[in-house]
Amino acid sequence: MPLNTGGPWDFFLSHKQSETGRGAALICRDLEQRGKTVWLDVNMDNCDTSAMLEGVEYSHYFVCILSPEYFASDYCLMELRRALELEKSIVLCHAERMDVGAALRLAPDDLRLIGRHTSILLVVSDPGFRRLSVDKILQRAGESAGSPPALASQLQQVKLDTRPTPTVEEMLASTSVGGNFEPAPLVALLHSTEDETAERAAKVVEDLARSDDSARVEIAHASGIEPLVT
Repeated sequence: MPLNTGGPWDFFLSHKQSETGRGAALICRDLEQRGKTVWLDVNMDNCDTSAMLEGVEYSHYFVCILSPEYFASDYCLMELRRALELEKSIVLCHAERMDVGAALRLAPDDLRLIGRHTSILLVVSDPGFRRLSVDKILQRAGESAGSPPALASQLQQVKLDTRPTPTVEEMLASTSVGGNFEPAPLVALLHSTEDETAERAAKVVEDLARSDDSARVEIAHASGIEPLVT
């Protein structure tokens, strides 16, 4: 008899509660709003070690949310080892403002191969940025992220544009001197598989969202992020 109802699940969220508990809960809610089923310990009637292992076994994707002390948690290590033993599809993510390389260097030898996966930055402090993080998780799982039509059309325009996509530095320079701001290329950089690029692009978008009204309107239309009130 199953230890928890609701399985099998689409995603299992492995995290260290004291460090990324709130973020994991928000990501779980967003995934469920997309119609996905999620195993998250705080939502389970039974969350003992046997239930954790059952959750890993009966989930299609294992989402590993790295945080500074992830590899110091016996529960996280147990979950990750079970996922690798079962050859589960791993979706590696990391919390904001953390050094992924430093965290991975703390991994036990038998878990070092987790570093071969490109880690997704989880920005949970803003609903719009968090939606982009969930989009990436779904894309990593090979599913359509269901981007809003306005954003989808903007990104399509970028793909059809023959000009090279500007770098973050070029976009920041053009806005800092009052140049013409074209939001779609910057939003495209938010979807970059290079985490440093995505993080810096997110910072630029946030800075612009706090600037003049016209920039706020453009950002809202381009990325679905509500203008930020200072």
